[in-house]
Amino acid sequence: MFDSYFQFMEVHEQEQRLLRIKELHKELKELEGLSGIAWSKRPFKYWFGRSRIERHLKEGKARRLQLIETYLESSDKTYRDLVNANLQLLSSDKAFFKVTTNVMGIISSYATEFAGSIHDNGYAYCQSVSGNNPLDLLADLAFPSRLSGRVDYWGNINLAASSTDMAFFKTLPTSFEGTIDSDGQIILKLKSSEMDILSGGRLMIDKLMANIIGMDKRKTAQFVSNKAELRSMIKRFEESVLDQ
Repeated sequence: MFDSYFQFMEVHEQEQRLLRIKELHKELKELEGLSGIAWSKRPFKYWFGRSRIERHLKEGKARRLQLIETYLESSDKTYRDLVNANLQLLSSDKAFFKVTTNVMGIISSYATEFAGSIHDNGYAYCQSVSGNNPLDLLADLAFPSRLSGRVDYWGNINLAASSTDMAFFKTLPTSFEGTIDSDGQIILKLKSSEMDILSGGRLMIDKLMANIIGMDKRKTAQFVSNKAELRSMIKRFEESVLDQ
């Protein structure tokens, strides 16, 4: 009885996902058609400039892709197997991230968030995207000692400074080491550092690089091949379900 109920709810949820995808796809098609039409000829709700339409399109397409991915992960075993295969390829019990570039902090004194991706050569490249609160009086003595975050099956990476340490002389991290589990969770701890004296403690991490699977050509090729097949499955879904 309970199994039947859960199966019913799962089917219902999938139907709702598909309905949301179709509705969003229709809205995006309307926006694409209106992008080249003068504002005075548009329906009232679309009386805004081309730049706003382009922003809405970009955000909407990202949301549509996210919904399609979730739908296929839930409904297509082949898609789900490829997702799990890529996450397994990226998992590691010795993930090593090296700082390749530092930058002089104007407001912040250390980086708190990073974003990047694994390229088709198997190497990950991340860039700092935000820094610490400059109003913290002890910030100049702090440095990130632990990074945590996730990598998805496309190789997109997001990291955040989940822990900081203090030092009398400003310490600048030079490398982190840790693990990537089979769900894509990344946990890194400070492995090496150097003192930042000459800049007055204002240097902060700008870029990180990691050899995730780059040294293993077989894994790299499989990762790239899996991504290509996933993209093909998404495209076939769009052509067969949305563009009819």
